[in-house]
Amino acid sequence: MKNLEQTIGGGEHQVSISDRLKQKNLELLIEQNHLMSYFIPSNESPQKIRSIIISAEKELGVRIPNSYVWFLIKYGQGGPKEIEGMTKQKTLSFVNETKNYRKYGLPFNLIPISGDGESMDCLDSSTGAVVNWGMDRAGVVHCFSNFYDYLSKLILECLNDPSFSNNNLSNEEKPIQGELF
Repeated sequence: MKNLEQTIGGGEHQVSISDRLKQKNLELLIEQNHLMSYFIPSNESPQKIRSIIISAEKELGVRIPNSYVWFLIKYGQGGPKEIEGMTKQKTLSFVNETKNYRKYGLPFNLIPISGDGESMDCLDSSTGAVVNWGMDRAGVVHCFSNFYDYLSKLILECLNDPSFSNNNLSNEEKPIQGELF
């Protein structure tokens, strides 16, 4: 059996086999539970999106984690918690957010991906972890080891919410609930 950390593809953003499995599990969870309407996919090609990502990395001076690159290419933006991403104007919404919040003390390695303006969920570009940063406190709070776990948790919370809009589906269409990873 091949090592699960072996990489697929080449270039700037390589993906390990274990990450590819997490991607496939999330794709299945989203598809089987009819959650695509929560996302706003980009109409751009993966190559064009990668080009925009590389420009954003240069502009911000950070490397965007592979797990978030996958999200930007596959889903664009949105989700159960309005995750920042690729806009219809062919820009990455988190670029201006990052530059703006750096003025208020956002650490250089963090990329805001969701929040209310006071408290932000951010990607740590140096580790790939998702952390929470707030303007009203010093430091960050570690939340998830990677973006896949973060997105999985958001989806499962949505599916377990009694007010979730697909509760009236037939038994064949009912959400698959439980742990993803």
